[in-house]
Amino acid sequence: MKRMTLITLAMVLITSATFAQEVNGDLSVINGVKVYRVWGDHYERGFAQGYLMAGEVLEAFDGMMLDFFYTFYARDYEQAHLFYMENYTVEEKYTQEATGVIDGIQAAGGSLYSDNLEREIDATDILAYATTADLVLAPYANTSSLGGNNFCSTLCSWGSATLNDPELSGGMVVLRNMDLPLQNYYSHDLYNLTIHFPEEADELKWAHPSFVPGFISVPSAINEKGFAIFNNDGNVFTNSNLDQLYPTQLVLRNCIEVNDGNGDDSYDLDDFVWLRDLHNYLYTSIVTCVAPDSAIILETNNAGGTQRGVHENTVISGNNLAATNHFRELYSPAACQRYLNIADSLSVDSSMGIQRNWNLMQGAAGNATSIQTMQYSPSTRTLKYAHVGEGQGPSHMNEPAVFNTDFLFSQTPVITASAAIPQGDSLQAYVQISNPLENPVEVWAYLKNSADVILDSVQMMDDGLHADGEANDNKFGFELELLFPRGEYVMESIVNNLDSGYVHSNQSDFSYDGYVSTEKNLMPLSYRLDEN
Repeated sequence: MKRMTLITLAMVLITSATFAQEVNGDLSVINGVKVYRVWGDHYERGFAQGYLMAGEVLEAFDGMMLDFFYTFYARDYEQAHLFYMENYTVEEKYTQEATGVIDGIQAAGGSLYSDNLEREIDATDILAYATTADLVLAPYANTSSLGGNNFCSTLCSWGSATLNDPELSGGMVVLRNMDLPLQNYYSHDLYNLTIHFPEEADELKWAHPSFVPGFISVPSAINEKGFAIFNNDGNVFTNSNLDQLYPTQLVLRNCIEVNDGNGDDSYDLDDFVWLRDLHNYLYTSIVTCVAPDSAIILETNNAGGTQRGVHENTVISGNNLAATNHFRELYSPAACQRYLNIADSLSVDSSMGIQRNWNLMQGAAGNATSIQTMQYSPSTRTLKYAHVGEGQGPSHMNEPAVFNTDFLFSQTPVITASAAIPQGDSLQAYVQISNPLENPVEVWAYLKNSADVILDSVQMMDDGLHADGEANDNKFGFELELLFPRGEYVMESIVNNLDSGYVHSNQSDFSYDGYVSTEKNLMPLSYRLDEN
């Protein structure tokens, strides 16, 4: 039924991917979510992001940052951009990463021309892009009127609060709603999960649930050690101190990415506090900092900062820590009803489980403008991620994609492309995988009908030794005979990492017009009756 050859694939199918294999990154779809993986040093990771997200970076730059935050692009943004260049200093690694983003876009043949600015963007624009939250509060910027109830809510619970939950047994669970009124005009295709695999010895692997491609700072992130950070907006704005300004959401990235920031030979929440206290900020942030067994909230604005934990709770019950977009310690609470909604729910029952955490934050803290909802549990190694989509309601009302974080941080082989094209009574197909760590893998392709019945299959192997004389054994071309009725069919591809056992799959749907015999004479030549 099947004929298989490795890389006898028509060149038209693989030419577009040839250069992409030289980029330190890949794109796959896992559980319906676009997942970018980038590895190497900061420049290489920036280059991979620019290359893989070439068209999307400019779309997010123009369609989110400029359209949403700046009323008059050429005047307001250019003034804020100049303010950034005159008042901000970032580490060389981020300058290199921003340069890599620009170079990657160019290498992919993408455009750098912003219609809104009527010029090409450069690395300083990528850095200003990463500083958006701060720049809209700069003295020369003109901010949009965004309303007091936008910009997020977070609840984390651990210890005595989760002790009776059979899944958690005292472990941490945190849920974060990310709010921005973007649903009506911002592309749903830009939401993704970007995972970094740093080459630097002092940096950790981390994942960024992103909605702004090319945005190298973070409002939300988790890392391989089970730590997480989530930024909420504050509501008391000052800008009297312009000394040693630093992008707020880049320091959040440092907290997640830099291993042992304060140099005390351990990685813990003290590193988060130390890194926060290094700089001065314009943005007013309320940041939930999560460890596998504890959490704190850092409140910061241009006038200073503080921190709080469960011991400072005056309204919230139990071993729970909540943050919404108002200050609890620096200033009297204001602007956000969701904090009281969460408190009311916890006053009835302060115990917490994974499902209750989702339900409580959906009912008490869900917002009509929620664009991302993510729930993370280090002890169960689970990340649930939902975002708005075409014709859907806010993110907290949507079914989340569920990820095993061990899988996300393993850099296991994934399928990056596949195609199934009927040609007469045969199926011309291919599967391409990304295997950056050169693991031995088993690749299966299954031909299925609309009832999910397997009609045919083919097995392939990638030994991981791509320099062993075999011709690119991470690209497989093969052919299957189609002796089936007219209908809708699926080619499901599965790659199994033989080292770790992790599995990744995707599918290609196709329509088939039905089997037609090529025999000229279809009438029997004789008849006979044989014994049973």
